[in-house]
Amino acid sequence: MTDIMKEFISDKNRTALFKGLEMVKANSKDIVVIETGTIRNHHETSRSTIKMAEYLKGIGNLISVDLNQSHINISKEVCKGYDNIEWVQSDSLIFLKAFKGEVDLCYLDSVNDKDHIYNEFVLSLPILKDGGVIIIDDYHRGQKCNKVVDVLKRLKYPFEEHKEQILISVTKELKKIIQGLYCD
Repeated sequence: MTDIMKEFISDKNRTALFKGLEMVKANSKDIVVIETGTIRNHHETSRSTIKMAEYLKGIGNLISVDLNQSHINISKEVCKGYDNIEWVQSDSLIFLKAFKGEVDLCYLDSVNDKDHIYNEFVLSLPILKDGGVIIIDDYHRGQKCNKVVDVLKRLKYPFEEHKEQILISVTKELKKIIQGLYCD
């Protein structure tokens, strides 16, 4: 086991992400993960990008989307040696709306804005495989997740609260309800 995997498994702030990856691994042979917001500096402690890339070695790929090219450059430096990461410079909402294909997990960590994160959530649903997972990071920082959490609670849809993240197991029913209620 690599040091990065040991760090990932022991990271109490990333339990939802690890659990989500384990869930999709059980249902998919070639895992595809989209991350909105990549590693932004050399001193970032969460290092989710590199942890996901390490986890996905040999079993899947990570698409890391960030609006800022300097963040992508830093992420490429930090994650040097990983050939299972594709970096895309784009606004996350534009990228998710235009994405063609299916993914197993969406890791939403682009900005600390409840409306933006809610829109990422809505746009993630159509591209997620049935049984896919959405993780929203920085759960207890500000109101980043408030809009998503409020909607899920109103719908009485189950989700898991972890220390710093929420985990949403996506079903066909959730996709249908959200798309019907909140999309044009």
